[in-house]
Amino acid sequence: MWNPKGGRERRWTRYPVGKTNARTRIAFAVVLLAIVLCGWLAWRAADWLLNGRRMPGARTTRAAAARGPAVPEWETKVRNWLDAATRDAALTDATAAEEDVDRAAALVTGALVYKKTAPPEFFDLTIATLDRVQREHPENQRLDQHVTLARIELAQLRTAMNSAPNAVAGEIGLASPETEAPAPSSSSSKPKPAASADSSAKPHHAIEARSPRNVGANSLLNPKSLGDDYLDATSIPEDAEILEPPTSRLLSDGVRVEGLTIAGAAQTLDGIHWKDVTFVGTRVRYEGGELDLQNVKFVRCIFGFSPDDHGARLATAIALGQTSLVIE
Repeated sequence: MWNPKGGRERRWTRYPVGKTNARTRIAFAVVLLAIVLCGWLAWRAADWLLNGRRMPGARTTRAAAARGPAVPEWETKVRNWLDAATRDAALTDATAAEEDVDRAAALVTGALVYKKTAPPEFFDLTIATLDRVQREHPENQRLDQHVTLARIELAQLRTAMNSAPNAVAGEIGLASPETEAPAPSSSSSKPKPAASADSSAKPHHAIEARSPRNVGANSLLNPKSLGDDYLDATSIPEDAEILEPPTSRLLSDGVRVEGLTIAGAAQTLDGIHWKDVTFVGTRVRYEGGELDLQNVKFVRCIFGFSPDDHGARLATAIALGQTSLVIE
């Protein structure tokens, strides 16, 4: 359209003022949200690169931290991995559950190497969680073996915290549970759990075993028959049997060992009645046979148990601080 003066007339489209303001606000909100989202994604990416994969459930809130004393990081990681194992097992993913249990067991092994301690509640909760994992797949033997090996690691950690008889602790120089040893130096090839008594600091009254000792059927080995209540086997090879009972390894053979402290070397528990006995720094074996423990304690021992139901029962009992168990 032309105006009288010969120029083109401009047409202006008018919009309601409220509608224009609403569109502006929406556009501004979208841009702001995009900026916030990009910033959050950038922060997550940086956190991933710097810290790697986070443990399942590793993030804790301030409220949770304020509810009680701080829990050592390694204990928290053990619980997190076992919680993950419970979830994976419930989803019928037994393989993932096995891997989670193995990671938790490795952390327990590390705690043993570095002489960490844990309260009884830690062992109770950990054993209960392992029980739940196992119940999800009661017929899965592979999962059973992985769980049993984790129980054995817990048992070893528990014995590292036990106290030896006063004379033995003072003269052999066992570390107290409250004292943490320094971390192994990087120059050492592989950290090894302390599981041997120091023969140079043995009690002066000890009876020294220079070779494996044969014990016959219906025999009793106690302080009276031995000549003392302490049998030192630290001078014989660490994998050599201290006491060799009849080959049948049956409780009906009537072999009894009572009232002794036994240190060093190795000992198989099957087929012997053990009563009021303390093993110190011994490689303890259990092959899944008949077992009779009455007030038997283990101090800084290394365990080689069969990964079956009997081995699981023994490892569980030791991890929970129990000293008596009968398996027939």
